[in-house]
Amino acid sequence: MANEAGGKQTPGILGVSLDYIRSERFLKGDGGIGKVVWMDSDLARRVGDRLLPGQRVATEKDVKTIRELEEFFSR
Repeated sequence: MANEAGGKQTPGILGVSLDYIRSERFLKGDGGIGKVVWMDSDLARRVGDRLLPGQRVATEKDVKTIRELEEFFSR
């Protein structure tokens, strides 16, 4: 019954739509889209126009670990 009511879970971001990520309300309490540092490359391609000018966001193609993420931003 949960699957029919929309409760089925799938890999990736659960319960967050592309429209929400593109909205001004996305992570509003935490500073918005400008606070995002990592996202899936497909998602980055789909919402990349919402990123702030000059904002760097790593993807799984750039980094595999937290350490690599730290190094990504120290470059």
